[in-house]
Amino acid sequence: MQFMRAPRSSLRRTVQREAGGWGVMKVVNDAFIQPLLISVGASQVALGIYISGSSLFNFGAGWLGPAIASRLGSIARFTMGALAFSRIMFVLLTGYLLAAGTVRPTVIIILSLLWCIGEGFALPMWTSFLAGMVGPHERGRWVAMRAQAATLSTLPVLVAILLLVLFATREQALPLAYSIAALGGLVSWYALNQLFQMSPIQALPPKRKLTHMPESAEARQFLSGTFLFWFASGLTWPVIPRYLTDNLGAPTAYFAISQIVGACIGIAMQPRWGRLGDKSGAMRILLLSGIGSAVVPLFWALTPVYWLGFLIDAVAFVAWPGHMLGLTLRAIELCQTDDDRPMMLGWTNLAQGGGACISPLLASLALIYVNVHVILVLSFVLRLTGGFVLAGLIRMGRQSIDAEPTIQGHSHGPA
Repeated sequence: MQFMRAPRSSLRRTVQREAGGWGVMKVVNDAFIQPLLISVGASQVALGIYISGSSLFNFGAGWLGPAIASRLGSIARFTMGALAFSRIMFVLLTGYLLAAGTVRPTVIIILSLLWCIGEGFALPMWTSFLAGMVGPHERGRWVAMRAQAATLSTLPVLVAILLLVLFATREQALPLAYSIAALGGLVSWYALNQLFQMSPIQALPPKRKLTHMPESAEARQFLSGTFLFWFASGLTWPVIPRYLTDNLGAPTAYFAISQIVGACIGIAMQPRWGRLGDKSGAMRILLLSGIGSAVVPLFWALTPVYWLGFLIDAVAFVAWPGHMLGLTLRAIELCQTDDDRPMMLGWTNLAQGGGACISPLLASLALIYVNVHVILVLSFVLRLTGGFVLAGLIRMGRQSIDAEPTIQGHSHGPA
C-alpha cells in the first residue's frame, strides 16, 4: 500500500477526523439503542434478537467483505459502497425517530440491523487499510491513536446528551442525539474517502473460497478463543440494561453518565494499550484485558446497588479497548503476507460475531428459567477461559500443541 502526496501529519489529521465522526455515531447508538427499545415496549426476546443480529452483522458480515472486494477489483469501491449503504440506513433511522408519532420497536430493529450489515461488510477492509498505513512496530500506537480520537470526539457529545436526558423528555432528547450521530457518520464517510484518495494503490485480497479457513494451528487457536470469549461476553448484553433498570432501579441518566466515564477512561488508556502492544506483543494485551473483562460480570452479580455500577463499568472501560486492540494486532501477526490481512481480520470478525450472535438470545430465553446471577457467573467463567485461550495458556485441539510459529514481525508471548 502506498500513500502518495500525504505527509504523516496530514494522514493523522484525516484519520482523526474519520474516527471522530464514527465515534459520535457509535457512542450515541451504544448509549441509547437498548434503553430506547425497552422504552417503546420491546420484549426481552426481541431485545435478544436485536443484540444477536447486530453482533452477527456488525462483525460476522465482514467475513464476506474480502471475497466481494477481490471480485469487484477495488478495496476502495467496495468499502465506500458498503459504508454508504450503512450510513443511509442510519439517516433513515434518525428520520423515523424524528417523524414517527408512534415509534415501533420492529422498525427500529430492522433499520438498525441494516446499518450493522453495511458496517460489518466494511470492517475488515477498513481495519486492514488502517493497519497498512504504518510499519509493524508502530501499529499498536497507530490503531490506538484512531481509537483515542474517536473517544475524544464523543466526550462533548455525551455531556450534551446527558443534559438533554436530565432536562428534556425522551421524545425530545433521542431524535436530536441521533441527528448529531447521523451527521457524524457522514463526516466519517467523507474523511475515509479522502484517505482512499491519498492511497491510490491498494493490494487486493486473494480470491479464495469463503470456506477457506486459516491453515495454521495458531490461527485456529486464536479464532477458537475469540469465539469463546465473545460468546461469554454476549451472555450479559441483553441482561445488564434491564437488570440495572428493573432490579437495581438505575435512572435513564445512568447510561449517559456511564458512557462519559468510559470516554474519559478510554482517552487515558488507549495510548497505553497501544504502547504495550508495540513493546510486548498482542498476546500480553489479550491476557491482561481478558482477566479485566472477565471479572466485570462477576462484580455485577455481587453488587447490591446501581451506583456501584460506575466502578464496575470503569473496569470494563479499562479492559475492553485493550481486548479490541489485542484482537486486531494478533490477527495481523498471524498473517503470512499483507494480502492475507483482510481475510484474517474477516475470520476474526466472524468469530466475534458468531459467538456474540448465539449467546444473547440464549441468555434472554434462559432468564425464563434461571436467575440473572447464574448467567453473570457463567459469563465470568467462560470469559476467563476464553482469555486464557487467546493468551496461549489453554490450548484447544490436539494440533495446536506442536504448532510451529507463523507470526510475521515481532511477537511476544504472555508473561
